[in-house]
Amino acid sequence: MNETILLHMDGKWLLFAEDTVRAVQEYPRLEAPAIVLSDFGGALSGVSPVGGRSDYAEALIGRRLRDEGLIDGEARVLIHRRVRDSSGFLCLYTAIPIDVWRRMQSWAQNQKEHCLLIAQTEAMLRLLPKGGDGLVFRCGRRVSLLFRQRDGLDHFSVLSLSDDEKDLLSSVATLARRLPERSLDPARSAASLDWFSLSGTGGADEDETLRAAFSEISGVETTRAPTASYRGAEGECRVALPALRPVFSERFAINPMRARFDYFAEKRLALAGWCAGIVAISFAAAAAVSLWQAGEAGARAAQDREHAQAVARSVEGGGSSALPAFSASRFQATRDLVDLIAGAQAGIDPYSFLRHLRLAAGDQVKLLRVSAGKEIIVEGWVDQTGGSDGPLAVFVTQLRRQGFSPEAVDTSSTVNTRRTGFFAYRLSVSRNEGEGS
Repeated sequence: MNETILLHMDGKWLLFAEDTVRAVQEYPRLEAPAIVLSDFGGALSGVSPVGGRSDYAEALIGRRLRDEGLIDGEARVLIHRRVRDSSGFLCLYTAIPIDVWRRMQSWAQNQKEHCLLIAQTEAMLRLLPKGGDGLVFRCGRRVSLLFRQRDGLDHFSVLSLSDDEKDLLSSVATLARRLPERSLDPARSAASLDWFSLSGTGGADEDETLRAAFSEISGVETTRAPTASYRGAEGECRVALPALRPVFSERFAINPMRARFDYFAEKRLALAGWCAGIVAISFAAAAAVSLWQAGEAGARAAQDREHAQAVARSVEGGGSSALPAFSASRFQATRDLVDLIAGAQAGIDPYSFLRHLRLAAGDQVKLLRVSAGKEIIVEGWVDQTGGSDGPLAVFVTQLRRQGFSPEAVDTSSTVNTRRTGFFAYRLSVSRNEGEGS
């Protein structure tokens, strides 16, 4: 995005486009995206102490400026930086009259192209060199100074009575004398300042004369910031716009969040397109790899299914020729083991069965022999003196309660040892053993 630069300073509106500069009417209609660097009609800037919490710094500074008669009516106070000190905070601020603030914001929002507003004092703060002590902005009759101190920052501004060189030198001298009255950071071996020329009128010789006078009177070395040449109606001028490029960003603008976001999105649209293209290519490559892996997995699954079907056909056919010898032998051994386990689970627990049998017999029924093969045969004897069948009936009843169905049978033992009271029963399981016990 190629923006034009609009300087709104010292009551003038100067539009810089490519290598030309021209004066335009106030609040002009812009035909291209623009960055506006503004002093908001000479709005008051400075450093003010704020005690306690800094959350209310805007309101406290605005009331103090009204009480001291420095501003009239309501103002929008911009806090550029807060520095903690022993009594609270020192705040670098700009107090913009509320009617100027609203008109500037409305004018910027009504442009058909992006229009970012950047306050002059914010730009000075962002340009404050890390290795230097401060900087000077000169635009027309106004000259502003921002410099570091041991305990924070300080800011001063003067306005010359006219464009006459004598008046300009007098104003610069007044501003330069502010420095010896303030203690610069003593940790620096030699103080230095940067001089930014922002006037669209006057020659380079005039700025050089003012810079040299400031440096001589203040006793601080002052260096001109890099400049570029622009052609205007009054001839060629040199302005320090190349040095201002780092602060021409939506990060330092005072526009509403929506306007700053839109500017950010459009400015980086090309980069976003490249990123989206790279992401799309990455997804396409990942999809191709996934499809290849899915095909490989499908082929392996098909092979596994064919192998399983071959094994199933071999087992169902009763033959083992389709299986290797070691596989058939292992299969048969495994099958026998499974059958054995199944039979054990379906059988009767001998310990539990005998315990229940003794409980059912009681004291009057004598158990002679128990055989458990394919079927369970219980042989015993009960004393039937007096013709009583009570103990045997109780024994049979207890067997039924414990889940067995007794059936009287003849055995070789009953034939050879036939006597009164001898019995033999075949037991079959009618429900789970132990149920009802």
